Amino acid sequence: MSERCPPVAHVMVDLETLSSANDAAIVAIGACGFTLEQQWLGNLETVAHWPIEFLFYRTIRMSSAMQHGSVSGDTLEWWFQQSDRARMELLREPVSIERALKDFSDWWPKDAKMWSHATFDAPILSNAYEKVFHRRQPWHHRDARDLRTLAELAGGHRDEDYPSLGGLKHVAYADAIAQACAAQRMYLRIMLGQTR
Repeated sequence: MSERCPPVAHVMVDLETLSSANDAAIVAIGACGFTLEQQWLGNLETVAHWPIEFLFYRTIRMSSAMQHGSVSGDTLEWWFQQSDRARMELLREPVSIERALKDFSDWWPKDAKMWSHATFDAPILSNAYEKVFHRRQPWHHRDARDLRTLAELAGGHRDEDYPSLGGLKHVAYADAIAQACAAQRMYLRIMLGQTR
C-alpha cells in the first residue's frame, strides 16, 4: 500500500468498527483512489488487480481504538458471526489510532472527493480526527459524497455492480475497492440513461 496517493479526483473510504454510533471505535481504515469516468480494470476478481499506489490500509490496535471510541455489544456479536479471515485481518500489523489517522492524512490526495456510506463512515472518521487531534479530517466537508444516494439515482444497488474479489468481505480495503467499482458502474448507468 502506498504512503501517499497519486493525484486522483475521488477516494472511497470504508471503516471497520466496534459500534455503529458516530463515535465508534475504529479498528480498520481502508481507502482507494478512483475515477468515476473510467473503469480502470473492468471486472475485478481479486484485490491484487487494483493499482497498489491508490490503496490505503491500516488496522488499529483494539486497546487504542477502544480508548478513543465506543463499543457496542451488538456489533461485537456481529463480528463473531463473520468469517475467520475478516476477524484475523483486524489483527494484522495494527497501529495506534493516532498513527493510523496521521498516515491517512499524509496519504490523502489533495482536493479529492470523499466517498463512503456517508451516514456511517464519514461522521465516524470525522469524529475520530476531532477527538484524537482536535482538528478536522483531511477532506473538506463539502467534498463528502454518498454511495447510497448514487445507488438510488442509478436505479438501485445491483449485485453485478460489486466485484467478487474472491469472496473477501468485511475487510476495509477490499470493501473500499468493491464500493469504488460499484460507484463507477452506477455513474456509468446514470450517464447512459440506464437507470431502470
